[in-house]
Amino acid sequence: MRTLAVLLWGGLATVWFASRVIWAAIRNSPTLACRCWEAPRYWSREILRAAGVTVEWEGVEHLEEGRPVI
Repeated sequence: MRTLAVLLWGGLATVWFASRVIWAAIRNSPTLACRCWEAPRYWSREILRAAGVTVEWEGVEHLEEGRPVI
């Protein structure tokens, strides 16, 4: 049942976030770069939330500020 919910929600989330990026590109919006960076983050959060995944951070104090890490 959860698989079906994730597929449905994932499809809706994909359409929503992709349409926001496409709409910004069509309009030559000054926020296009921002949209292209934020859409995948929000999209992945929605997919993980629908799948019931929890993300825990450990050792955050060891990370350097100002640079992306995985």
